[in-house]
Amino acid sequence: MNEAYRLDQTTLKVLSVSGSLDGRATPEQVNENAKYLPADTVFVEIEGGNHTQFGWIDPSPYPYPYLELDNPATITIEDQQKQIVQATTCFLNQFNPPASSHPPMRKH
Repeated sequence: MNEAYRLDQTTLKVLSVSGSLDGRATPEQVNENAKYLPADTVFVEIEGGNHTQFGWIDPSPYPYPYLELDNPATITIEDQQKQIVQATTCFLNQFNPPASSHPPMRKH
């Protein structure tokens, strides 16, 4: 691990979304590298998700040789993408104060 990429000593808020069947960034690798992330990192593992379905990539025939190392997903790409959006939205909502706390907008 390049020390320049370590985030564990920062105050950054981090979300790590992974797939339980990811053959490229395996659950074991995600767990092993968690030590390089802040202690309050939010980890979300998508059950049945794989590496390929983090993008809209046609895996057959494998257009990208590195995807051959991936495992087949047991959920649809639509389900995995929906869960990615949900996890990201929930994570980002912590930075969005309730609407009632916003000062009124001035009219120009």
